[in-house]
Amino acid sequence: MFNRIAHKDGLVIYQSSLLSGTGVVHAFSTRVGGVSVGPYASLNLGLSMYPQGDSSNNIEVNYRRFTSVLGCEDRIPTEVYQVHGNAVWLPPTDKSDLTPEADAIVSDQPGRLLIIRTADCCPVLIASRDGTAVAGIHAGWRGIVGGVVPKAIGCFKDKFGTEANDLVAGIGPSIGRNYYEVGPEVVKAFIDADLEEAVHDRPGGKPQIDLKDAAKRQLMQCGIGEEAIDCCDLCTYDDSQSFFSYRRDNKRTGKMANVIGVKMKVCP
Repeated sequence: MFNRIAHKDGLVIYQSSLLSGTGVVHAFSTRVGGVSVGPYASLNLGLSMYPQGDSSNNIEVNYRRFTSVLGCEDRIPTEVYQVHGNAVWLPPTDKSDLTPEADAIVSDQPGRLLIIRTADCCPVLIASRDGTAVAGIHAGWRGIVGGVVPKAIGCFKDKFGTEANDLVAGIGPSIGRNYYEVGPEVVKAFIDADLEEAVHDRPGGKPQIDLKDAAKRQLMQCGIGEEAIDCCDLCTYDDSQSFFSYRRDNKRTGKMANVIGVKMKVCP
C-alpha cells in the first residue's frame, strides 16, 4: 500500500508500507512543496549540475526541503547520470563524489541516500527485509527490456548474499498504460524480453505499454513474491497537479526524486 503524506510546510510525498516495514528511509516525491516556477513548479528535484531551464539554486533549496522532511539531511546524496541503460552502480566505500552513467544504484552503506529521478519512467525501490541493503532503479522501457531490474536484484545476492525472497519492493508513480502509446519496435522489444503481457493492443490505435506491470513481472520472475511488492496506481501523465511528466509537458518539465537509504543502526 502507498501512503500519501502531506507535511506542514506543504511538501507532499508518497511512501510504501512494505518498505517502511523494513526500517529503511525512503520516499517518492511529488511536484508539490518547492520553490521552482513555471514548468518546473514547484518541487523540481532534477540534477542541480544540469538544471535544464530551472536554476541550480532552486533545485538545491528543493532538495534541502525534501531531505529535511525525511530527516536525512546528513546523508550523502548518491546519484547517477541516467542514460536509459542497464548499468548498475555500487558506490565506493571511500565516499568519493562521483556521478557515473548508470540506471540503478545498490548499496549497504548507512551514510548514503540513493537518488533516482523520474518524470514518467518507472521508479523501483528495493530493500532487504532487514533493512541493511537497498537499491534504486530507473526503469524506463529501454532499461526494463535491457534487464536493469534483474541486474540490480542480482547484486543483492552477489555482493551481500541476500536472496530475492528476502527482498521487498515499491514501484512508484509513472506514466499509466492509457497514456503510453508505443511503436512496433518497442512492442517487439517487450515480447523479446518475455514481457508480452505488459503489451496491450488496441483496435484502430497504437499499442500501449504498462511499465509498472512490466517492472512487477520482472521482480516476480527474479524471485520476489507478489505479496512483497507494493505497486502504486498513480499516473504521472494524468495528474498534472501532483507530478511532472516528460511526455505530457512536451519534454519541458521538472523531475521527481525517488530515494532510499538503509536503516540506521540503533546503539544499545
